Amino acid sequence: MGSFSAIAHAATQTVKANPVLYVPVKRFIFPLIQAVRHLSVRFAAFALAQQPLTKFLLTPVRMDSIANLEVTGELASESITLRTIFPDEALFDRLPTRLGGEHHWNLREYRSAAGQTATISHGRFWLPGLAVTSRNRTYLNDALFKISVHAPQNAIWGMPFTRAMSLPGVSGLIAGNRPETYFHWMLEVAPKFLLLEADGGWGRYDRLIVPPLTKTFQHEVLDRFGVPKSLLDERVTGQLVEAEELVVPVLPAPHNRVPAWLPREMAARLRKEGSSPPSALIYISRRDSPARQVENEDEVIACLEPYGFQIVTLSGMSVAAQAALFGSARVVAGPHGAGFANLLFCNPGTAVLEFFSPLYVNFCYWTLARGAGLSYFYILGEGPKIPDSIEPSFGSVPIRVPLPALRRALDRLVGKR
Repeated sequence: MGSFSAIAHAATQTVKANPVLYVPVKRFIFPLIQAVRHLSVRFAAFALAQQPLTKFLLTPVRMDSIANLEVTGELASESITLRTIFPDEALFDRLPTRLGGEHHWNLREYRSAAGQTATISHGRFWLPGLAVTSRNRTYLNDALFKISVHAPQNAIWGMPFTRAMSLPGVSGLIAGNRPETYFHWMLEVAPKFLLLEADGGWGRYDRLIVPPLTKTFQHEVLDRFGVPKSLLDERVTGQLVEAEELVVPVLPAPHNRVPAWLPREMAARLRKEGSSPPSALIYISRRDSPARQVENEDEVIACLEPYGFQIVTLSGMSVAAQAALFGSARVVAGPHGAGFANLLFCNPGTAVLEFFSPLYVNFCYWTLARGAGLSYFYILGEGPKIPDSIEPSFGSVPIRVPLPALRRALDRLVGKR
């Protein structure tokens, strides 16, 4: 008999592979589990708030957000100063074009969020859970967006009887979800360095608390940003830290939307302006990835090549090489994946054609394209479809591209052969 974890994994995959089973689990059972979990955390917070425990415990006893504290006028009482670096912008009211059908139900307008920094006097943060708390033990659940689903639990259950390590001076805190991956680094983590730099310059900081910098592309980006290596303080161990002055970049990303200012600011630092008009036609293959490969890629490539498309895989390419490649592009096509983070380097007007599986649709690259001034189109692949309003988490499933829709898209974006 296999281990319990192996059995549980097999059962999960069986449910996910069957929409008849998955839909009720996603719609009813999963929300019930989340509600029970939420109530358990709230109860734990209440219990830990009772005297005499609070005299000894270094746990947060309240959950709130910087955004809410701003609305209620409580920032000062929490010793937090909020500064807007890049303002929010108007609604993205022009939806992209789906080639071959009606818009996906999850495609909606949104408002581009501001880029801000929050300076917290005697702010605390917990590694590796990365819960951030104020001087008054308030857990700030938007200070480090999408860091870990376990952050509240770490904040409440992980800190008891833990002595905080003190850091004098000003500490900038850089963190993000899976910073070792290209997409999350380029669109969620690296932009936070720009926010910190804009809030007083590098001379303001005594240190920058950063995740382990194990990837070449991380160092390449930081070199282009001009981040002083002497400031980088990599921390990996579980520890409660209290900074005399903690500066946290606030980079909200609701519903996987990229704020409009982000591609402009990143491109200003990373993109080299080309001397000639972009003309390359690029297809990004995911044959070098175990997830979201194109199931009928040989047929797709056979459609693309007569138009003059260059077939590329991006693994192992430097940031500079990827920037040069995408900077030369007139059209970029391919399945949804991290390679589209390089739309940062495209020139305004470049056309983007993205492929999705019906079981996983994520419009983050539409919002990136909008901020970068690109023209965005998408094709929904063939296969079983989950009912509208259900968002299946099948992020790794292969994509089967409908060839007639692809040919029509190519005739429209490139021109008839």
